[in-house]
Amino acid sequence: MKKGALFLVFGILILCIFLIENVSANDITNCGTGSNGLRSLPSTGNHRIMNDFSCSGIFTPIASFSGTLDGQGHKITGLTISESNTEIGLFRTTSSATIKNLRLESISITSTGTKNIGALIGKSINTIVENSYVTGSITVTDNFDCYGSAGGLIGLLESTSTSVVKKTFVNVNVNANHDCRPWYAVACEYDWAAIGGFIGSVVSANILNTNIENS
Repeated sequence: MKKGALFLVFGILILCIFLIENVSANDITNCGTGSNGLRSLPSTGNHRIMNDFSCSGIFTPIASFSGTLDGQGHKITGLTISESNTEIGLFRTTSSATIKNLRLESISITSTGTKNIGALIGKSINTIVENSYVTGSITVTDNFDCYGSAGGLIGLLESTSTSVVKKTFVNVNVNANHDCRPWYAVACEYDWAAIGGFIGSVVSANILNTNIENS
């Protein structure tokens, strides 16, 4: 085969790889409910944020996520969440997910009776968070669950295999009251409630597999 033909074949292969990679990633460009909207983010797969955008109105947290979200250094601003539910954050729960290069600015969360609440993730299971930046405020206006956790980034970090948080900056004001009321007395015999500026609490089967680095 001539050199020219070889270069052509090689070029076609590179183009195919590029197209496959781009087709496999879902491009998020806005906060809406359309195919490219954050509110319609699928629970699995590879996804990228393609530009800065803001969110208006009340945002309903993404129920669960087990894929990869690459913010590519872009920022989401003005995210507002106001509700009472088991887990609250941009993501209610993540499991074996990767969230990276994401800037989440001026997030505002107000909640009552919450179990686990964090600006980024309510409950994180075996998840990697890296090179991300979060600012804003969290206010729990009523006593939250006796086993609840509130954190600036993640409410509850649970690790049965490997969880990693690295190169991540958090500037979130967390204001949450915890007081087991009389009708909680039995349930609160073992009171695990926790409040933290970075992570509310960590539950790990093997603490060596839970890494927080350069954050």
